[in-house]
Amino acid sequence: MDRNTHQTGAQPNATLAAAGPAPALCPHLAPALDALLCQGARVLAAAPMAWSKIELEVVLDSGQPLAELPAHLLVNAVQTWTNTDAHYPLAQGLVCRACRHSLGWPLRSARAS
Repeated sequence: MDRNTHQTGAQPNATLAAAGPAPALCPHLAPALDALLCQGARVLAAAPMAWSKIELEVVLDSGQPLAELPAHLLVNAVQTWTNTDAHYPLAQGLVCRACRHSLGWPLRSARAS
């Protein structure tokens, strides 16, 4: 289920995680993070999001389109999200409503594909 959201992009208080281990995402999103890291994505930031419905947001530098993600990564209450509001970074990703964690990466434009 795709929907617009304003909860994307690295926030000013984000902690950069490029040199450290992958952030501790919930067990529902961890397989997707592992798969995207194996495909060459890098963690740009992991930020607590106290002001939103999401407690932890992890931002990657790249990732495949949501439609191309393997189905097994979308189980266990994981939902997709897409942000196309130009006031925020254009992004897409996954959210776990049960654990309140989000994993996002840039939305590729049709020209960039």
